[in-house]
Amino acid sequence: MLAAVHSIYPQGARMNVVDYDSDGWADLLVHGGGVNQFQAGGSRDTWLLRNTGNGNFEDATQSSGLLQRRLKPSPQQGVSAAAFCAGDLDNDGDVDFFLARSMAAGATDTESNEVLLNDGKGQFVLGPADNPARAMGEVAVPTSAALVDFDRDGILDVWVVHNMPGGAQQPLQDRLLRGDGSGRFTDVTKAAGLATVPWTNVKALNNAKGHSWAWAATACDLNNDGYDELLNASYGRVPNHLWRAEPGANGVVYINESVDSSYAYDAGVDWSDNLSAQCHCKDVPTERGVHQRIGGFELRVRCWRRLERQPLRTVPLQGRTHGPRLQQGTEPRPRGVRAAQGGLRTLLSLEPCL
Repeated sequence: MLAAVHSIYPQGARMNVVDYDSDGWADLLVHGGGVNQFQAGGSRDTWLLRNTGNGNFEDATQSSGLLQRRLKPSPQQGVSAAAFCAGDLDNDGDVDFFLARSMAAGATDTESNEVLLNDGKGQFVLGPADNPARAMGEVAVPTSAALVDFDRDGILDVWVVHNMPGGAQQPLQDRLLRGDGSGRFTDVTKAAGLATVPWTNVKALNNAKGHSWAWAATACDLNNDGYDELLNASYGRVPNHLWRAEPGANGVVYINESVDSSYAYDAGVDWSDNLSAQCHCKDVPTERGVHQRIGGFELRVRCWRRLERQPLRTVPLQGRTHGPRLQQGTEPRPRGVRAAQGGLRTLLSLEPCL
């Protein structure tokens, strides 16, 4: 099987495993975010590899229509995308795709985010042109996206996290997009309590109130209340974000538990307090080692070591007087051991994967 994939020679930084044509065989999406030219000798950066069921894969990228262009369509040119996520976005029983793209502010003549809807036979058509999720004209640098039904209405939503635009001094707001079951999505970030602030205040950044510098996103129910938390992993020493779902009379809102859960700044040198790994455990409960006992006791999550909460500090700008800049500090100093507080206290009893 691997030899068959190597004969196509796909190269990418990320891979999705999904049965896009509903034939019972796991297919592969390999991608890296660059251009896609289907003519002989053209550059390629995305491959949708269909599992033929006999130990081989075939390149179905062009024939499936997954990378079709909305503007200036061409059978030899495919769009690029920074992040893909696959799921039934219009509730018709087959696998659709959400493609998140980097976009410049004010640009309306370039390709945008897109929803690609499956016709049930593994062929894709463009979703609604008036889809708010296309976010035409808005600056965007998505790095990862995760599907989640955050409000438990039976319709998939999308959690999209962002990085920093080229040449910029700070990253962008992460976004929660609510699905309506037709393939359309609306931005409910602010209404859901997920708004963060620009990097203009060191205290806010150290308290995980500033925009994340995200590279990965995931979502799962970490405290077993039936509602999914939202997580992202940030670059370098910038705080990771963990948002706890809080259902109420006016719908689900999110509470920032990044620092109080100790997820923002992690001193652990192993996987045992890795909340992203715990999400994987909840998705794959039969993973080897989930219930493993070591030395006669059941392995459980430790209380987290709480780190220095001021890893970023201001330094004077030489020759400038209009404000501070942010600089990463020295290695954080542990401040003892204490249990996580707030609504995520039940995390201490979760069993991590090995």
